[in-house]
Amino acid sequence: MQCPDGCGEVITLNLDRRSGPAWRYFERHERLTIYPSIWRDSGCRAHFIVWNNAILWCGESEADEPQWDDRELLVAVEQLLPAPSEPHRHFEEFVSQLDAVPWEVLWACHALVRAGVASSSERGAKFGRSPPRTESTHRIDLKA
Repeated sequence: MQCPDGCGEVITLNLDRRSGPAWRYFERHERLTIYPSIWRDSGCRAHFIVWNNAILWCGESEADEPQWDDRELLVAVEQLLPAPSEPHRHFEEFVSQLDAVPWEVLWACHALVRAGVASSSERGAKFGRSPPRTESTHRIDLKA
């Protein structure tokens, strides 16, 4: 593929796992997604995601995530979250269980963290269920 930043360089992606580390591609509804991100370590140093036939430039925060909304996937990911007492699980484990696009599972995990349902560890790659919130049960005895 030609680098989308306009530098003119050709980017070659290995899709064959038999020859070592490789990118994976997903076709859903005639749209292409590539995982993981493409990060050029030379030349223009572009860093981007190919998701649903679009280029998403990688930023520094979750605020840079696309406007994504898939309630069904969100519920499915929430059901897979380990209990608060169990170790967090890498989001790619959820991907294989759900046969889903990795980026979308990761975005679902981030949405669950923002909602307070999940917590994350290891730089936002592993997730687990948040402990239940407890309301304060202390009462002031006004008759005292």
